[in-house]
Amino acid sequence: MRHVPLFIWYYLGTAAIVFVGALVHRRRVLDQPSELRLDEITPAQAGYLDSGERLAVYSALAALRRVDAVGVTADRRLTVTGPLPPGASRLDQAVYAAAGTGLSQQWLRADPAVQGAVVELRQGLERAGLLLGREVRRSARGGAWLMLVLLAVGAARLGIGIGQGAPVGYLWLALALVGAAYLALIARIPRRSLTASAILVQLRRANRKLAPAARPDLREQDPDAVAMAVALYGVGVISTLDPEMAREADDERRSAYSGPTGDAGSASPSHSYGDHTTGDSGSGGCGGGSGCGGGGGS
Repeated sequence: MRHVPLFIWYYLGTAAIVFVGALVHRRRVLDQPSELRLDEITPAQAGYLDSGERLAVYSALAALRRVDAVGVTADRRLTVTGPLPPGASRLDQAVYAAAGTGLSQQWLRADPAVQGAVVELRQGLERAGLLLGREVRRSARGGAWLMLVLLAVGAARLGIGIGQGAPVGYLWLALALVGAAYLALIARIPRRSLTASAILVQLRRANRKLAPAARPDLREQDPDAVAMAVALYGVGVISTLDPEMAREADDERRSAYSGPTGDAGSASPSHSYGDHTTGDSGSGGCGGGSGCGGGGGS
């Protein structure tokens, strides 16, 4: 190793400092504190944190179904069956209004009012520090650009060395290591903060009785519990409340991932950042699928 050029040692040492600093910075960005306490998290917020807009919307729909405010007709269209309950959120109101138009359940998330309520929900979670907005995620990747500069410096040095006929084997190896570090730093940044992931774990622990393994009968639960069950454990738990609604939700999930052309997402009625519990949740939830229910999965 005594023949390794001094430049290589300085180069790799600088890269190591940048890499560690970038990881520390990323951790600090992802671990920002929340402005919401655990007991302030609504089911719709929990659903969005878990898997995006799908569970947020379905948590509201399930709560409305529990109080017989909405239902599903024989031709699989939503309908209003009772008054809107007091204290309804904007998302609840939007879902209720959409049901009043006879909208198909599969296209509920495409309703403009529902989409507007979901955007407001997402923005609130971003302001609370639970969801990471575009600027925050860009900041978390800040160290990657420094590593890219180091790659450019190394590439320039490599070109000079090749032009002068100097041995560049160690420099190739150093560039490979720095390149790997750069790829690691530009890897996907989660949409939710570490605090949000911890909150989801705590919510599931506090609501174990609503888990699919506990076989909860949502007809015996209050509307908030029904909404939270869907938010934390997936749309499939609705099967004990309304089997037809659960089947329609399952059909929607299938069409969203394998439309008429066979392309994933080709038939999705609207965009969300993920309908399944992601690996960074640390919770093992069921996400947006419907396979979690008693009869009833990024």
